[in-house]
Amino acid sequence: MCFVSTVDRLRKNQRGQLLQKLFRREAVESAPLPEEFLSQDETRRELYVAIQNLKPDFRAVVILKGIQEYSNAEIAAILGWSDSKVKVTFHRAVKTLGITLVKGDAESYGMV
Repeated sequence: MCFVSTVDRLRKNQRGQLLQKLFRREAVESAPLPEEFLSQDETRRELYVAIQNLKPDFRAVVILKGIQEYSNAEIAAILGWSDSKVKVTFHRAVKTLGITLVKGDAESYGMV
């Protein structure tokens, strides 16, 4: 088991918050500093690369629900799935994305 410092936990929480903002398209209240803007751009790029590496079902649900903001019923109709399958698949896809992104951070800092 890997020791996770407080800084790493904060970074993980920030990445989770960014996922929520990206999926909900929340507006930023104030203009970010240049460093923050670059960091957000890098994180967004990492997120899209991680989405591209998901299984096809996970990728489809993440794009339809998280990015294009379709409802569960609309996604179910598009993909020919039940409502519950959409919910479960989206939950699993977001969980997989989180693990992938956290693992990527750990690798970039030489922790894995």
